[in-house]
Amino acid sequence: MSRVGRIVVPVLCLMVDAVCIALFFPLSRGLFAAAALSCGAAAGVQLVLHELGHLLGGKMSGYRLLFWRLGPFWLERDGKGKLAASLGGWRGGQCVMVPGGAGPWGSCPYLLYNFGGILLNLLACALGLAGCLTGGMGTGGRLFFLQLFWTGVPRVYLNGMPYLKGGVPTDGYILRLLGREPGVRRDYAAYLQVYALSCQGIPFDAGAYAYPCDSERSRLFYDGLQELLRERAETVRADGRSGGLG
Repeated sequence: MSRVGRIVVPVLCLMVDAVCIALFFPLSRGLFAAAALSCGAAAGVQLVLHELGHLLGGKMSGYRLLFWRLGPFWLERDGKGKLAASLGGWRGGQCVMVPGGAGPWGSCPYLLYNFGGILLNLLACALGLAGCLTGGMGTGGRLFFLQLFWTGVPRVYLNGMPYLKGGVPTDGYILRLLGREPGVRRDYAAYLQVYALSCQGIPFDAGAYAYPCDSERSRLFYDGLQELLRERAETVRADGRSGGLG
């Protein structure tokens, strides 16, 4: 997905949305103000549904929640395994979960966890289109349903298209990578596990995750795993020099 595509698709959706409003709604001074409010509300709904989709998909796959962030609301698991709610800086939306089980493994389920957000956005788009066409809940309801559809389309596109930006993959990129290269699933599972242990400050045996990389496949998650292990080793050395427990 090119940088142009990431800009053009949302702009086109916004333009077509404006045309639909002008053609199918009675024009008035407050119409586009109401549309702007509906657009903001619909975008918020789509964001919540996207992160909720990851959460539900992960739970159905046996994953354990590490943290779930939506705007200023954070739900994070501490080193004792307890979830705690708090308010922090605005982070958009993010759901990070860890495959079930203890210690390294060969692979893990990945489809529902990574596709769940896109799936709920697609369902919301279908609901928005149906609600707009059937005219439910009057003019205000139709306007909201229309915005639910047009705010969902670019979200589905931007998250579903395989793209790697600054080392951060989209959901679509992860799905395609793990689907095409089964060997990467081990790297993916190990990365998520070590990331969770590092975030929670839980000691672990770094040697259990030290295995050679298959140079014939993608190194995306393997390199991320090695970086986490290097950071862990530096922390242990620093604690040792300062007399900490490591």
